[in-house]
Amino acid sequence: MLAEWKVRLGQPKFAAPRLASLQAASPSNAHSPETIGIFVALWCGRDMFDLSTNSGEWLSYGFRIGEIRVDVKGGFISPQGRFKLEFCREKIDQTASRIAARGGPSRRTLSASLKQDQISRGSQVYEEKRGEFFRVVWRVADAGHNTWKVFGDGLNAENVLEHKIIGDDPLFFVEPNDDADEVRVTVSYFGDLFGLWIDEQAGAAKLNGSESGLRTKQAICAAVLAKSLRTSDDSQGERFVLLCQQRLIATRVR
Repeated sequence: MLAEWKVRLGQPKFAAPRLASLQAASPSNAHSPETIGIFVALWCGRDMFDLSTNSGEWLSYGFRIGEIRVDVKGGFISPQGRFKLEFCREKIDQTASRIAARGGPSRRTLSASLKQDQISRGSQVYEEKRGEFFRVVWRVADAGHNTWKVFGDGLNAENVLEHKIIGDDPLFFVEPNDDADEVRVTVSYFGDLFGLWIDEQAGAAKLNGSESGLRTKQAICAAVLAKSLRTSDDSQGERFVLLCQQRLIATRVR
């Protein structure tokens, strides 16, 4: 019998809707016996900064780079659809290979650097070469196990992230823990201040290497940080600005 999951979506939170907004979804046709597919639609754009309340001068700004980060409780992110590289390889006997093929115990830790809950069903394969059997573990290599870099897609003429970036296919799949009746997923989008773009052509005299231009850039960075959804006790530093976030709760249907 296929596992059935009912997914509830939390209300999306936006720090600055003009800069970024997202919408997560998990329709039933994205569910399988072992995974829950999550779609994430992300829109990016530009916002305006008031140089002076009296002058009425404005500058346009946006981000060239961002990150989507996913936090999962009650399961883990499947490597399905991710770019992977071989992490380690272990020679096993034929009996162990047969047990694994029947769905028996197959998550034994291969090395001290791997925790048991970091080895998912899709990240290991069994191979036979010249009568010898091997268990191979793969690791995600396209960013981090819960991180997706956002750049290059949806860029406008100034190479600023704008328009719809992703959303037409599942961004990732979640594998619920075997004993989990509930899985909680938090999807967050961060703007990278290292990739902050400011329309210098509109205010070239103020931004072109002058001291006042530096103060203007610092003021814009401070204004963006002030809009962040991040709480004051967050210890991730001030390079990444939390611009939008949404939570999903998947409940197993008995």
